[in-house]
Amino acid sequence: RAEQILYFDLGLAELFGTDPDGNPTPLNYTVRNKETSDVIATIKGGLTPSRLFLSPGTYSVTALGSTQDKLPLSAKYDNLQIQTGGKADFTFRFQTGTLELKAQTADKLGLGVDYQVARQDEPNLVISEGSTEAIGAELTLPVGTYQIKLWAKRKTLRASQPILLDNIEVQEKKTLLHTVTFPYGVLSVIGKDGASQFVKTEFTIRRSGQKEVIAR
Repeated sequence: RAEQILYFDLGLAELFGTDPDGNPTPLNYTVRNKETSDVIATIKGGLTPSRLFLSPGTYSVTALGSTQDKLPLSAKYDNLQIQTGGKADFTFRFQTGTLELKAQTADKLGLGVDYQVARQDEPNLVISEGSTEAIGAELTLPVGTYQIKLWAKRKTLRASQPILLDNIEVQEKKTLLHTVTFPYGVLSVIGKDGASQFVKTEFTIRRSGQKEVIAR
């Protein structure tokens, strides 16, 4: 019988998360090498700390989840340092603020919008999306800096080009009012028959001389 002891030059990381009420919350973690951005591990966390062994180095960790009320939770930690034989703990402690979002035309007429919210440092990862009415809406978000895409809409008509908002900072227990002005006017399209009665009408709108449909 032969035995061989293998020694691995690793360190231990423990990751944990709490919701805005301070209760443990399950999160999904993505661990990347900070220098190369290569994904090293993905972990589905629970209500107890998630543990993993990593080679010595510095890592970034993205945490995603949601509360029981469907509030999106998203955060990134860029400085998880692992040493051989050591242990690194990090707890994502989520706090929230409010973004009051309003949209209007150049004539100051209220507009409903479709929106997508992403963290500024990960703009391709949408953490929240939805629609607002012309009076606007309040979005509750974890403390952080966000990028927001907005599409103007009127009833079922949605503009083809979004407006992009960068570096929207949500602060703990504070309300940020942000009013967006779309450089649009309002075009009303109606259809009538020969007796001047309103009829259901299908239409498309294109810029003069172009084939792209910008609304239908």
